[in-house]
Amino acid sequence: MSSLEQKIAATPHRTAEQVLAHPSFAEARKLYVDGHMALYEGDARLNRLILEAGRVMLFGYVVCLHAGYVEADRATWPTVSRLKEVLAPFQAASDRQMDDIIARLADRGFLQISPAPGDRRARLVIPTEVLYAHHRELLAALFRPLQFMYPDPSYAAPTNRDPSYHKAHCAISLSALPWSAKFVAANAPVMLFFSRHSGIAILVKLIQMMNESGASSGLSYADIGLRFGVSRTHVRALLSEAESLGLTQLAGRGGRLVHLTPPLLAAFDRLFADSMAVLDLIHALTLSAREPALQAAAV
Repeated sequence: MSSLEQKIAATPHRTAEQVLAHPSFAEARKLYVDGHMALYEGDARLNRLILEAGRVMLFGYVVCLHAGYVEADRATWPTVSRLKEVLAPFQAASDRQMDDIIARLADRGFLQISPAPGDRRARLVIPTEVLYAHHRELLAALFRPLQFMYPDPSYAAPTNRDPSYHKAHCAISLSALPWSAKFVAANAPVMLFFSRHSGIAILVKLIQMMNESGASSGLSYADIGLRFGVSRTHVRALLSEAESLGLTQLAGRGGRLVHLTPPLLAAFDRLFADSMAVLDLIHALTLSAREPALQAAAV
């Protein structure tokens, strides 16, 4: 067992099983879904870029790598090559796709690409305040379901977008991200949506519109595509592939009625529960790491 695994095992936190069994699980899931949609519905072109970056986990790694950046220690430099290296095991994007996403994020003011001090051949990926603000909003949205299920004063730091907490959380997340990503990889039904442009946003939108029978109605393929900057053909192909795997059932002209099958709903619930468990674990580790600094500041 690695030192990280030992620390994880020794840190009390909410488990996925506890989240799934919580009596307010359905309401918490709705908070999660509504918070996700509030972040990504609007500017379709910008949303597609943000969702692409999210799909390859680039946002999280850029912020986390920079949180651990020490100029005097080359091993901590948040370079383009290091970013690609840490993301390579997930096979989410090719080198060329990664370069394209990084360039477009820089054009939209989310990143700055700067020569490394003392080595102009190395390019540092520096998050801007635009990216930090977006990431703090994302973190606040993710913590709201936990705060709802388990009222805890310590959750106020992320839900109130505390910058110092955010930096500490990102530094801790850097070591835990590869470990936590295994939950997504082990969830085959959801992996289909993770592997497609805007796939998770499309799934979450369908979950948001779902009625008690598990059917999402009222949106055509074109409607969904416009919301997330993808074509109706892309949406239709994704949902048709999901149907071939027994995850959806399509009816009505233009895909206006999409039935989400029990295996897909169970997989989404498991992903949500795993996400909350990992988030609570990182939160506990963050509070533990901050405690000595807070005690020193109080002296």
